[in-house]
Amino acid sequence: MEDELAKALASRLNKQQMQKMLHLNEYFQLGPLLNLARERPLLISGLVETYWRTRAEPVLDYVPDLLMRIDLFRRLQDNIKRHELSFVPSMTVFALFMVAPIDVLRSRLDNLERNAQEKNTAEVQEFIEQCRNTVAVIQEFVSAQARQVGGSGEDNSHLLHSMNLCKKRDGRKCTISRMENPEAVPIFPNTIHSPNLLSMMDTFWGTETAARLSPLIRDPVFLKSPQNMLSLNRQLSWWYQSGRIAFKPLRETDTDSLRIQFHWLKKSKLEPAQLFTDDMDIWEVMEAADIPDSNGRVKGVQQWGRHYFDSYSGLGMETGQIHWLSERFEIEPPSFEMLQLSWDLLRVAAICGATKPIYSMDEANGDYDDHNGGYEDSDDEYHNGRRDEGYYDDECDGGYDDDEMKSQPDMYRDKNYAQLRHWGQEVEGQEVEGQEVERQEVEGQGVEGQGVKGQEVEEREVDERGVEGLEDLPIEECPLQ
Repeated sequence: MEDELAKALASRLNKQQMQKMLHLNEYFQLGPLLNLARERPLLISGLVETYWRTRAEPVLDYVPDLLMRIDLFRRLQDNIKRHELSFVPSMTVFALFMVAPIDVLRSRLDNLERNAQEKNTAEVQEFIEQCRNTVAVIQEFVSAQARQVGGSGEDNSHLLHSMNLCKKRDGRKCTISRMENPEAVPIFPNTIHSPNLLSMMDTFWGTETAARLSPLIRDPVFLKSPQNMLSLNRQLSWWYQSGRIAFKPLRETDTDSLRIQFHWLKKSKLEPAQLFTDDMDIWEVMEAADIPDSNGRVKGVQQWGRHYFDSYSGLGMETGQIHWLSERFEIEPPSFEMLQLSWDLLRVAAICGATKPIYSMDEANGDYDDHNGGYEDSDDEYHNGRRDEGYYDDECDGGYDDDEMKSQPDMYRDKNYAQLRHWGQEVEGQEVEGQEVERQEVEGQGVEGQGVKGQEVEEREVDERGVEGLEDLPIEECPLQ
């Protein structure tokens, strides 16, 4: 009977699979793996599903058609020099040439050459001004101010209602990690007011694209609707808003659903307003932007950033994983156009270094992992000493109230470990009895029957409990849920 089972198994596996199975058996891994499949079938199915998600769609290079794009940028520089134009392109313009559609870039350069030769000064100057304005556009797109959720009265009520609908549509789970209690995060900032955004889209993405996006970007109701929102857990929300991750929208299907491909972005050493002068070598600029050489051995997924953040399945979140977004409860899925716009602009921001202002000053002390093209976990929590409060739907979804949310930044900044531990346990749904101890309460209330000396002793005990065993607490990894 055992021989028959062995033959049946061998007939279903190819040579490579048989060799791998024998290898696992030799190193005592096959048995535990089979036991795990029997005892934890959901875990195994989650691993398999995540594995297939990384193979469902090929991952393109960090900058596709790199050599062609380099030639186009050099052509821009040659035209500026040949026609003695009073313009030096910024690193933002360089990044746009690395991302924008090649056919549009080529068309704009053709127009620039013709207008310069024919002495059409107004047209040439218009193109130059549009290029200069791109720095402000990209910086505003990734700024914390543009991504803040605020408002009052009827407008704020509409926003909260839309956030609740977004989470309801997504099953009140993060669309990427499948963790519960997500935030409703805008795909495109709903408070951006840059008059030059559509002008930039027209110049670098084409008139047709700008015309298609114009009614969406100009519509405040649409920008505050579930179609412009994703459900993400707090950690992914931080990374998405700070330009650390991006989602590439894939083909829409006939079932009112679409797919997005997860990507880790890289950190550039460039500055968005930095000028790309004639004495700069383009290959050195590419190295500063962490753009891999297209002639190198590294291709596809290996060209992107990396970070070992575990998903709900147990596998790390890797560039290339596919996730589905769909309509539920008659609530429309996220807008393909907004996802595409965010995908393009986040890559531009990452290449030119526009995401830098959102990270904390700790990053300057070496938290960035240059080898892995990723970040240490401590660099995304603060900006100017403040932690962004994120997107919460307290009124509609039973989240934290305003006072609790406002206290969280102080809790991180002041390293109030006792309060931090209490908050972390509360997020995980654990009951904490008698664990919340705050120094202000000790000083304000005291303890009946004890004098000042007793209060000082109690304060010292509180401090000791707050430090003992918690010095290595990974504060920056707390907003994972």
